[in-house]
Amino acid sequence: MSIALVTEEAIAKGIRRIVALTGPEALKAHRNAGLIEKEVGDLELKVKSGLEDGSLPFKTATKMIVETGDSLSNSLISQWRKETMRRTLNSLKKSVIDADRAHKTKLAQQAVERAKEIIAGLDTQKESVVVEEMAVGGNSKALDTALKQFKGQAPNTAAMFFSRDEDSGKVFCLCLVPKGLVSKGLQADQWVQTVIEVTGGKGGGTTTTAQASGPNVDQLPQALAAARTYANSKLQ
Repeated sequence: MSIALVTEEAIAKGIRRIVALTGPEALKAHRNAGLIEKEVGDLELKVKSGLEDGSLPFKTATKMIVETGDSLSNSLISQWRKETMRRTLNSLKKSVIDADRAHKTKLAQQAVERAKEIIAGLDTQKESVVVEEMAVGGNSKALDTALKQFKGQAPNTAAMFFSRDEDSGKVFCLCLVPKGLVSKGLQADQWVQTVIEVTGGKGGGTTTTAQASGPNVDQLPQALAAARTYANSKLQ
């Protein structure tokens, strides 16, 4: 006789309840477990391969794992097989989180290096404006880290950095304006408004720091041009 232990739980102190299927229902549970195990195995291979070659976005990978986990939780199969697959999915999810964190750290480092390259080409004693796109996706912290390089190493430079995030379909923008340029009419909160007029969305801040985000990703070149034109007009 076939049997499938589907649940085992505590219902009172010292008392546990076991629910099992027998006969045709147990056979059905075992067949379903085999199908889900194949699904989990295929997903594991797809996620690991996608993370290795960068073809699978982190958000997509996480969504696939969560959806498979939900399907697993709702399945009527042997508990031990369910727990084994759940551990596999949890381990896979952790791999995605770790890879995403490492990727963001790498992007932030690249953004800082790019900022340092730009600063190296400036006459830091003169007032200037820098408007650049950084390839950091939706990692606005990386943009902020890059901007901080200007605050310390190019204190007379107003800088605005952009990034496009294909996953969310948004353009992100952060800017920094030294007080000396604020007094000449270039205010960060007004500066980002010129960007919003092109990219849509919303934003705000203070006279020295501001940020914005908008959905018109295809308008990024126009937003870069508008930001440069506005800033230069204020400093002439």
